[in-house]
Amino acid sequence: MSGIGVVYNPKAGKNKKNNDNLTKVKHLLRDSGMVRETRTETELTEAVLEFKKNGVEIIAISGGDGTIHRVLSNTIKNYGDTPLPKFMSLRSGTMNTFTNAMKFKGNPFDILEKTIESLTAGRALREVHQHLMKVDDKYGFMTGAGVVSHYLDRYYQSKNPGPAVGAKIIALIILSTLFQTRYAKDIFRPTRLKVTIDGKVIENDGFMILMGCVIKEVGLGFKPTHRAYEKPGHFHFIASTMKPFAMIPKLPSLWLGRDIIHPAFQHNGIAQEVIIEKEGELKWMIDGDLYVTDKPLHLSVGPTITVVSPG
Repeated sequence: MSGIGVVYNPKAGKNKKNNDNLTKVKHLLRDSGMVRETRTETELTEAVLEFKKNGVEIIAISGGDGTIHRVLSNTIKNYGDTPLPKFMSLRSGTMNTFTNAMKFKGNPFDILEKTIESLTAGRALREVHQHLMKVDDKYGFMTGAGVVSHYLDRYYQSKNPGPAVGAKIIALIILSTLFQTRYAKDIFRPTRLKVTIDGKVIENDGFMILMGCVIKEVGLGFKPTHRAYEKPGHFHFIASTMKPFAMIPKLPSLWLGRDIIHPAFQHNGIAQEVIIEKEGELKWMIDGDLYVTDKPLHLSVGPTITVVSPG
């Protein structure tokens, strides 16, 4: 068969809030493909291998950024030399950063219904060819450490994470910086790292922000990595020791996607390969999922995938 294979993550933001979503997806899909509920990595692997065996044309992901990253990583690993299927997001997460960056709109059920209608009628879907961020054996669109990880720690402490919570944290950082309280200092706490960027080694006790992206927009409209598409095989990488008080005036430039040239930005531009090393454990993230490692992180560009939407 071809058609659509839906990976349904019941833990994703919108799915978790509505237990009927799986039933609605099955009803819409009918004979146009298959849906597999995946609560564990083992279940995800089983679903991906079944899609591969049945020649699924499109893997539709019912989940948010973290689900997309896990599906991509699992699919690339298990497809091996077999050509990858196309991918589609049903925008079932709380933030949906990647689809917002790609200007994909719609609610999960409209997206799926319109896609099925287009395939049935033989109409072409909108296609975007997007290269991936590769961090060791994981794939996604954005990765980072330092402030990026500390911010997410606060974000996930909320009972109802989402755009409003994300904006609130930024507002609290600004207020804390102005009034010199602990909140901003805890998020902007420095880390000693050795960072190798295309062979150039930078060691510093005060690294605050490390971020590598293959997309321009990283959430809430901010576009700090606006050079992500500048050169094939490269991604936009930021390594900065800038403290919060100096960062606040730069927020408009980060939001608008403008270049920032400042001594506290050790690197702010394209890179082909980055290695991040830390003595002890380093907390880092890829597409909103947090991980901890005591080994060097290797950042590079992964394969190019085709992402589709009904237009």
